[in-house]
Amino acid sequence: MTNIVAENHAIGWRFMVGSGAPAGAAYPFLDANLGSLYTDISSASANDIYSKHASVGVDADWVKVLATGTPVTSGFEVGTAGYGQDVTIFGATVGKYWQWDASADKMYVLGTSNFTDLALFAGQILATSAVTVGVPETGHDVIFYGDTAGKSWLWDADADTMTVAGKSVFGTATNGLLLGGGASGATHALGSTAGNALEFYLNATHTTGDMRGEYLRLYFSGAGGSGEALRAFATINNVSVATGGTVNGAHISLGTAGASAAVSGAANALRATFGIAALSTNIGGTCSVIQVDTDIATEATVPPNFAFLALTNTGAKKSSNFLRTPNVVAETGGLFCAHTTQTMTHSIKFVSADGTPYYIMCASASTNRTEA
Repeated sequence: MTNIVAENHAIGWRFMVGSGAPAGAAYPFLDANLGSLYTDISSASANDIYSKHASVGVDADWVKVLATGTPVTSGFEVGTAGYGQDVTIFGATVGKYWQWDASADKMYVLGTSNFTDLALFAGQILATSAVTVGVPETGHDVIFYGDTAGKSWLWDADADTMTVAGKSVFGTATNGLLLGGGASGATHALGSTAGNALEFYLNATHTTGDMRGEYLRLYFSGAGGSGEALRAFATINNVSVATGGTVNGAHISLGTAGASAAVSGAANALRATFGIAALSTNIGGTCSVIQVDTDIATEATVPPNFAFLALTNTGAKKSSNFLRTPNVVAETGGLFCAHTTQTMTHSIKFVSADGTPYYIMCASASTNRTEA
């Protein structure tokens, strides 16, 4: 086939179209100082493009810059700075391709990306399908850095451990929340299968000192502030619950396991301590170690055996003591003092488990109470 040649000496370029690879061929029409671009349209190597500057080397020095089925051996650019063009490389499967979208300044990969060396992305990365790091039993560390020094999310593959140096928010959350799930009016669904939203099984083997499964301390440092260090709130949400069971706002247990279990000292299923520091000489307020409260609407019906406190013996053996107090001491305002031959003026009602009411007798005077 006769070659077709188009050249422009003013810009120093020549474009040729022909068949047959130019490498090794002699082209007597090449002029000095002309850069040439040759397109091979032969059936054997259609769409191959070669480039050469006539004044450099010999005719055999043509370089293939774009080829069908042949890797590009030299760099090439598409468009210019500020004026890019889309580039799409299709795969062997329909819908799989690599694309540079010039107008969006984004790269899309619809398929598998395999990086065997360091890959650096300076812009946003959008993954439209699953992202997998490593394979089973051969993992890799993953680090996400924050905008604050020392803040990061780390998956340590060697230790099989996730470390979060910063806030962890699960679901929706409010500002300042360290760890949470859901929000008021937008609860996080736990599903219909019974389970624990937060679960820890811990084993302490220390022999001295205090070990705590969870330690929570909140400092109230703002004048006029209020709140709780811990607030547990269970709501019976418009259904009938606890069929054959119980529902509790909080359930705290202390148990034993094994024949060698013993206590040297004190053991309490629940301990409530109200501390007043030596310098807090004018704390004021209405204070108590435990406040037992009800919040019952006017329209509600109160069950006849409803009580502020319920004492139950659930085990085979029973406790026969209502409460334990300090010993009788003759002191002014003592908690437990001798009190005889006083006329009863009041009573406190309580009800047994079968609904029978009983009364604790009270007196409104302390004339016959033994105090210091």
